Amino acid sequence: MAIKNNITIMYKIIYTTSFFLLLLILSIEKVNGQTDTKKVYSESLNGRWSESSIIINSTEDGKWILIREDFRNKSTHYLIHQKRKIKIEISLLLTSEFSTDEKWFAYYTSNKEIKVINLLNLSNKTFNNISSHVFSFDNNSRFIAFYQTNEKKSLIIYNLQNDTTNEFIGVSDFRWNPKGDKVAMILNNPILSDVRIYNLDHNSVKVIQSFDHTNLSLLNWNENGDVLLWSENNKDNTILFHVNGKGKISKLTSEDIRTQLDDKVISTSNIRLSSDGRSVFFYRKKNNIQQKTDVEIWDTKDKWITPRKNSYDKNKSDFLLSSWTPEDNIVKSITDSNTSSILYRHKQPYALVWDALQYEPQYKQDTYVDLYVQDIKTGKRKLIVEHLYLGNYDEYAVFSPSGLFVAYFKEHHWYLYDIKKEKTYNLTESIGRNFYNESDNNITDKAPVAVPIWSEDEHEILLQDQYDIWLLNDKKVTNLTNGSSKGIHFKLSKANNTIVEKQLVRYSFSDTFTYNFNRPLLIETITDNLEKGFALLQKNKVKHLISSDLNYSNPKLFLNSNKFAYQVSSYKDSPSFYMYDMILNKSELLYQSNPTLQEFDLGKSEVIDYTLPNGVTLKATLLYPSKFEASKKYPMIINIYNQNADKKFVFQSPNFYGYDGFKPINYVTNGYFVLLPNLSYEIGKPGESALLAVEFALKKVIENKAIDASRIGLIGHSFGGYESAFIATQSKLFKTAVAGAAVSDLQTWSHDMQGNDWNTDQLWRTESHQFRMGDSYYKLKDNYKRNSPLDQVEQLKMPLLLWTGKNDYNINWYQSVYLFMGMKRLNKEGKLVIFENEPHQIFKEQNQLELSKIIKDWFEKYLK
Repeated sequence: MAIKNNITIMYKIIYTTSFFLLLLILSIEKVNGQTDTKKVYSESLNGRWSESSIIINSTEDGKWILIREDFRNKSTHYLIHQKRKIKIEISLLLTSEFSTDEKWFAYYTSNKEIKVINLLNLSNKTFNNISSHVFSFDNNSRFIAFYQTNEKKSLIIYNLQNDTTNEFIGVSDFRWNPKGDKVAMILNNPILSDVRIYNLDHNSVKVIQSFDHTNLSLLNWNENGDVLLWSENNKDNTILFHVNGKGKISKLTSEDIRTQLDDKVISTSNIRLSSDGRSVFFYRKKNNIQQKTDVEIWDTKDKWITPRKNSYDKNKSDFLLSSWTPEDNIVKSITDSNTSSILYRHKQPYALVWDALQYEPQYKQDTYVDLYVQDIKTGKRKLIVEHLYLGNYDEYAVFSPSGLFVAYFKEHHWYLYDIKKEKTYNLTESIGRNFYNESDNNITDKAPVAVPIWSEDEHEILLQDQYDIWLLNDKKVTNLTNGSSKGIHFKLSKANNTIVEKQLVRYSFSDTFTYNFNRPLLIETITDNLEKGFALLQKNKVKHLISSDLNYSNPKLFLNSNKFAYQVSSYKDSPSFYMYDMILNKSELLYQSNPTLQEFDLGKSEVIDYTLPNGVTLKATLLYPSKFEASKKYPMIINIYNQNADKKFVFQSPNFYGYDGFKPINYVTNGYFVLLPNLSYEIGKPGESALLAVEFALKKVIENKAIDASRIGLIGHSFGGYESAFIATQSKLFKTAVAGAAVSDLQTWSHDMQGNDWNTDQLWRTESHQFRMGDSYYKLKDNYKRNSPLDQVEQLKMPLLLWTGKNDYNINWYQSVYLFMGMKRLNKEGKLVIFENEPHQIFKEQNQLELSKIIKDWFEKYLK
């Protein structure tokens, strides 16, 4: 059954310090700058490099880190212990887990093996013929359980301490209890199905209940591990079973629901057991299965178009949250058909409910609602706020961790609602700052910068504006960071969540958590000049740790050891991973992906300011060609899409695989400048605004005499494709342009619908979102036409390359056809490339290569 072996075939262990010394040298070079000894990069090297790297797992103290490096056709994993100078290369890994005591590591491979490694001595054990990647350690790190394939599927429970196994044949499902001393399982045989509990301390099995052969599923234990929930699932009927600590079994049937509430049935999705095990939360759904038809009837009186309403009914409105108390077999409805939308965590006494269609049609991305708080036990409701734009409701309205307060964001201000006192407070009115996200595409009702962060006693709250972090309590408001005056944006890192809210079961929102000022909070910083870094907030004081013009990202906190891991990269720096010691105030390199790529000259970046006629100053990143010589003249390509300057931080492996056919690094290494500007927009003038900004950015950057102003190209995809197509019809500063998946006619596109999983109209996108028209076509016909490439195609003076995918449900591929037909009828120079069976982006590798080659050849033809 099990095979012991040394770690020689699947792993490569390095005990010497040479590997880490090499990475340290490379790290120093990255910090101190490059030398003139860099090699010339050649396209023949493209197949060597990984595409991306990421930390995917770790022990809680950060001593062991698992890094995945993704190549085009495979992934390689590295298990690293920094202090012991161990690096284990692992192939074929699919899933992995560390034990809670951090002494064991297990992973499942594509060869259907589970390997269990003792992290103390690096001995290992291999189990073959594993039928599923589902495996788990118990909470005490004494056992690991997984499925194994034989004549009948078996559950194997392996004792990590004494190297023994127990096998249970015919198990279809299992769950550890939170204490780790029991495992529940379902055993199937041709006649009966059993729910059993195996007590590991006593090595005994207890049959809880037997059924005629049926489809059973284990759902969960309560927090104490003495209550178990499971379900019996038939074709159109689900029955819930509950066994308490005394062994009493209760069940809930559709007949119980019909008797107490209505004719709906139990849905199998998202069934939850309360922490004390006394309540079960589930969704009721309609019992009737609608007959499929080839006919849809759309009615102008409907609040939403039929596809969106059908999708909403299927996923939300037909599902009503309910509670069941097995002790008295009482079922209560928490939501109803009028307020079927809900935000609720089962540990809390209240829920937020609303009617998503109340104010429709609004032609916005999301909806305005009247928001109510509802007592879960009594069902009593209280109106909190009217006409709140809920958008992504994990941003616009959140509970405090206790569930006794609700913070909501309306008209650019944060409000706090005290549920018990039934009082509302404006938290930000006196501060005089913008707490909305300025880069949000919504014209109005912009999303907040971040959701509130609560103190453990909920007497204080942290709020974040564009620059600063604010501490609010009932006595005063304090700016903790003062970043606005320094041009530094401070933002609490999401890495804090994983530390402070281990026990918080999160549903729809994931950013709210508690803090304790005795425990440091990690801050991510970025300056107005696009320099990133990290800082710590502790006891109301900010301590700056590290920063540079590189991309510091993806931090992972290990407060038990006062450390955090993070990633460093840029457009030309392949990701590297460091561990920062918050006591010693220094970083050490853990791992460098693509280390030999640093031997090559991949250009450099420069951040440039340019100013529009209205006085608005914007940023742009200029990427220089490799082996740059100031005495030479180089062509330049401008890549546009809303805000592109921070693309300087994004590493893309040098090759011709990519979703939109354009990687800046491919052009930097081929003798081009690449400009990545941020743009600014005036409502009602999306195309005209882009034209103005791009031309002013260009006029500023060509002050650099090495840029050949007669050889400038333009490229964009999606909204950037629209911008590129429009600018091509207006500007005389470009030699050629490329527009991918572009909107060409705002009139027809605003009347289109977004298919596939979106199932909504495009009116919201043109009127109130990214295209920023500000109102409907019927009120702004001249503006729509003046900003549509198709209506301006007569003025096109440059060769224009268009491309699109025939399965693009985001921007209909006909938009590219319309513009091409106009160009053809007017004898304009250009081409249209259409990809069969491709959506908004190109996914098939052969098509990616083809698109990249076509775009490259196009620019070579007109700019070289």
